[in-house]
Amino acid sequence: MKNSPIRFKILLGVVLINILGAAAVVVYLHQSYSSGLDDAAFKEIVQSQAAWNNIQELGVTKLSADPAFLEKSPDWLDRMKAQTGMDYYLLLDKTVVDQAAYVSAREKANLGNNWDEQEQYVVALSTSDALYDAAVFEVPAADVPETGKLTGIENGSCTKTCHGNLGTKDGKYWTIAWSDNELTNAHGVSPVSDEENNVVGVLYSIENITDSANAAKDSMLLTLVVIGVTLLVATLVIGGLLDTLVFKRLSRMIASMEDISMRVAGGDFDAHFEARGPKDEIGKFEEFFGQFMGLVSMTFKSLMK
Repeated sequence: MKNSPIRFKILLGVVLINILGAAAVVVYLHQSYSSGLDDAAFKEIVQSQAAWNNIQELGVTKLSADPAFLEKSPDWLDRMKAQTGMDYYLLLDKTVVDQAAYVSAREKANLGNNWDEQEQYVVALSTSDALYDAAVFEVPAADVPETGKLTGIENGSCTKTCHGNLGTKDGKYWTIAWSDNELTNAHGVSPVSDEENNVVGVLYSIENITDSANAAKDSMLLTLVVIGVTLLVATLVIGGLLDTLVFKRLSRMIASMEDISMRVAGGDFDAHFEARGPKDEIGKFEEFFGQFMGLVSMTFKSLMK
């Protein structure tokens, strides 16, 4: 590398700078992609809260720590799903619900006993058995912000390299994890209160945002391709300009200088060097060399007389 041609060193530097720039762009675009998924997930929470409030306002009975509401309004979440297209799970805090009354209400509603499936909560109502195991939450309902909170995103639209080893579904708010079924689902949670505004549980929502995630990914990849092609073209153009405007002229100049120097050294004192290129930095050096060789030739002529 130390004795490599200047041309190679400069072009290598340009390539390295472009690679670093491309890497920075990749990181930025991926962050923008992730932020877009977060925005979509937060919209889910807002829509879910609005749908829940609407159902509660129109419902014959309000949510209560008394599980008797399961017999009277078992279709609350199905009506919400019809409005938003999301899947919902009503998780009641076990510390505020009587176990015997809950089990009895579930049996009367033909929903079955699921009291022991989770430690913190019991899933009173749900819209999908397929995603039942995904609605697991461990944070006390009173600690969930009133505005709701993003629990996490199962990302199946990006790459496992990005998300497969960066997060799991363990922890209070797992934020992001790799999806096992190539779907991208946003998980959100909001606190729910009874008629006396006492927090008695949480509303867990799951929305399939695969289409939005795939669209964002495709846009990101297209942008990367455009930037990659642009950097490649820029590298080739810069390399071509350097080769044409600098290195080829330097090569011709060096060859001419060697020829003139050898002719003068051999006694041809009439040999002279003429600058042929434009009057730029290299052209000025060529003029200087021509003047210098002319002075050398005149000196030798005077000495030979």
